[in-house]
Amino acid sequence: MANTSMSVVVCAFDTQAKAQAARAAMTHIEGEIKPMPVEHTAIVTKNARGEVAFHEADDQRQRVASATGAIADAAAWLLFNVAGMLGPVAGTWTGEWAKAQVERLIRDTGFPDAALTDLGQMLELGQAALILLADDRNKAHIKEQLRALCGQPIDEQLPPNLVEHLRA
Repeated sequence: MANTSMSVVVCAFDTQAKAQAARAAMTHIEGEIKPMPVEHTAIVTKNARGEVAFHEADDQRQRVASATGAIADAAAWLLFNVAGMLGPVAGTWTGEWAKAQVERLIRDTGFPDAALTDLGQMLELGQAALILLADDRNKAHIKEQLRALCGQPIDEQLPPNLVEHLRA
């Protein structure tokens, strides 16, 4: 795939569940039609309160950071609770600190987090977006499949600098 150009495909869905179902369907299609490379995926959501969250299928950084934070939180909570002071506060603070340290030390292997956050801010409340990095030869077919799954491709409506940031 060294000579193949890649494109970012961004498709909006009414709900996170529909975006997740579409990602699962794209994985199935990838195995069914050769070659249909879908290299990397992420789902970005914006909840009813306007909070943006994202999950990248291939980015281990998030998993390691969350697990490390949870372990540090539990250990600090237990230690400080046994000592009789600040258990919940110390646990939360320690967990967040440990998570931030892991995120600082481990390189982000997926889409840039800032670009995913920017994309999330552009979504409507309650909406989700599926982001794919796909082979240019299959971009039109992928969009057709996503439309069939009730998605609305929006990558052509995004600011060019955001699309380039997602490709980085």
